[in-house]
Amino acid sequence: MIRRLYIKIFLMVLLVVLVTEVIVFALFRSVSDMGQRSRRANGQTLAAVRLVEDAWRMDGGRSGEALREVVDFLGKSFDAEVWITSSTGLVLAGPQGLTLVTPVPVRQRPDLGVKRNNDGTLYANAPVVLPGGNEVRLHLLYSGKEEREQESIFLQGLLHICLAVAVLIIPVSWIITGPLKRLNVAVLHFAEGNLSARATETGADEIGTLARSFNHMAESLQRMLLAGRELTANVSHELRSPLARLRMSLELASDASRKPERTALSRHLGCMAEEIEHMDGLIARILLMSKINLSQDISFRKGPINIAELASAVLARHRPAMEARRLVLSISLPGPLTIYADAESVTDALENVFGNAAKFTPGGGTVAVTLRDEGCWARLDVFNTADALAEEELERIFHPFHRGERKSAEGAGLGLTIARKAMERNEGWISASNMDQGLNFSIRLSLYDPRGRGE
Repeated sequence: MIRRLYIKIFLMVLLVVLVTEVIVFALFRSVSDMGQRSRRANGQTLAAVRLVEDAWRMDGGRSGEALREVVDFLGKSFDAEVWITSSTGLVLAGPQGLTLVTPVPVRQRPDLGVKRNNDGTLYANAPVVLPGGNEVRLHLLYSGKEEREQESIFLQGLLHICLAVAVLIIPVSWIITGPLKRLNVAVLHFAEGNLSARATETGADEIGTLARSFNHMAESLQRMLLAGRELTANVSHELRSPLARLRMSLELASDASRKPERTALSRHLGCMAEEIEHMDGLIARILLMSKINLSQDISFRKGPINIAELASAVLARHRPAMEARRLVLSISLPGPLTIYADAESVTDALENVFGNAAKFTPGGGTVAVTLRDEGCWARLDVFNTADALAEEELERIFHPFHRGERKSAEGAGLGLTIARKAMERNEGWISASNMDQGLNFSIRLSLYDPRGRGE
């Protein structure tokens, strides 16, 4: 079995060239049968008939010497064997040592005929009507030497073409297989754990497209693997702290259980319950983020949603927390404004954004929620009083487990990550920007178009 692609290409191209040359050679032979040689034989035969008639007329038919002279002259002039036969097939004039073609009665032959024999010779014959009404037959037999020479030259030319193609196809095969070899090396390096391995992207052909597809796949896998490693490290860190607090609370509860006073025991058990609740919430958020990342969202169903009603309902659940912190709430939710999205994932995103506003806005600060129609998009802005963030922080706050300057605050730093993932799954977007005396989160989702669903 042939294992090298360039050898397969070489053999396939060579086979195609050989088959093409065989067909061309066959056509050449077929055309040459009906070509110039046949037309020349026709013309020479007609001229020979006239010479024989004139020679017989000048001789008066008294002897066959005139016919023999004409036959010799025609044989030398036409480079052919020439002879004349009677109607019964008797040779009247011809060269010595003549090998006759099988005689056929004159009445069964055409007036003029040219035939190519299997050995390459060309045979022509024509009737000659002599004075007095007698009829004889003129025969011409051309050797196939000239045709064989032409075929030999043509065949040599085809062989030279085949040789030239064979020589040229070798570098062409290397040009085709070279990028594939480099792509294979990149694939092997990536498989061995070198996540930075990439294929060289050259050209816009199928091989270049394959290299770009591999690079795209490699980048996606690298991001997923690095995100998995980062997630493992962050989860380990996030779980270690509540576990340590649980251990300490358990030890304190154990000590308190030996004392008559049960107040301390109840307090420690309450702390343990809070830590367990915190860990349960953390694990739920991690599972939700993994679910969105891996697209394992069986319940992800898009449909028309009144975004004003949904935002109002979610905001109502956070109003008590905002009022407890004496936050000034400003709401502008004109409706109806219908988007095309999955209600559950959009609800998760709003829960996290409103929850962050309630949690991190300083007491007595302002939270403003504004909805507006921007043509093909519905835009929901959530503003809250806060210190300005550095430009790079405006993007980092959407990264998993990133809490910026609020490392001591509640939460695991997954809320905004989940919100962005949810927006991306709904073909929307969420971004953060600094504003005068605060921070603004902008959510964009496509409006519902009954004729074509989402805009």
